[in-house]
Amino acid sequence: MKISSIAIQNFLGIREFTACTENPVTLISGTNGAGKSSIQEAIRLALTGEFERVAHKKDFSRLVHEGEKRGFIVISGTDKGQEWTAVVDLPSGKGQPPNDTTLPFVLDAQRFAHLPPNERRAFLLGMLGATANGVPIRGRLAERGCEKTKVEQIAPFLRIGFDAAQKEAAAHARDAKAYWKTVTGGETWGSAKVADWHPAPLPLDAEKAVDFHNDALGKLKDVETWLESAQRELGAANERLSAWQREKDARPGHSGMDGNRRCVGTRRHPRRNTCRSTGSDQRPAGTVLTGRRMAACPH
Repeated sequence: MKISSIAIQNFLGIREFTACTENPVTLISGTNGAGKSSIQEAIRLALTGEFERVAHKKDFSRLVHEGEKRGFIVISGTDKGQEWTAVVDLPSGKGQPPNDTTLPFVLDAQRFAHLPPNERRAFLLGMLGATANGVPIRGRLAERGCEKTKVEQIAPFLRIGFDAAQKEAAAHARDAKAYWKTVTGGETWGSAKVADWHPAPLPLDAEKAVDFHNDALGKLKDVETWLESAQRELGAANERLSAWQREKDARPGHSGMDGNRRCVGTRRHPRRNTCRSTGSDQRPAGTVLTGRRMAACPH
């Protein structure tokens, strides 16, 4: 769409203004209060039907130049070879703006910037007549000579939105630079450096690297075999130790404590110098019972 002429009469600060805008760019200058902003608002009103100075159309009389009763705005142009004209009558506000949903964004760039990411993406795709369908996009990328492997890498991100796709691309670039640094032995990636970079010469015995590697793998396997055998022997030794401990605890007279004797009682008889035993009779100190009877406490 292209504007070819502007005609304004009795709108806000403008009494009368006409301009032919056939050139690709038209610059409008003037002192403060000359009506530059009024021209911009007149174009917006005629092309979008939007107005800022008043809240309702019934108040359009306030848009008419001071001291005047009537006014108008006429914007003419072409769109894809077709001529069009947008007219606004004042103070009635009657008029029919062009049926173009992109005009509000052309006249107010901040409106596009304030759109949520998904709406911004849908607006651009609709304006360009494009689609985010993977099949045609893959075809167009292939026609442009893009590498098939890279096309397949980015294909899943074509439908998730520009912001998410940008973050994913940045992550891939970061990983690629880290891989470059690893391959080059610590070299920082640079677009100019990449073209002239060559790897350092290989050491003289580089051709033996495969043999060294295989030899190291063989030694590692031997160590793992030895370690597995040692672990089995350790497990068997622990099992024998546990069996011996269980057999020791099961012997007669073994209390499970250190030694083979224990004091059955600690309270002394008030009249005799003997300890209480597990039996019903009492013996002098130092008496040792054989068989199943416990030994007397030496205390």
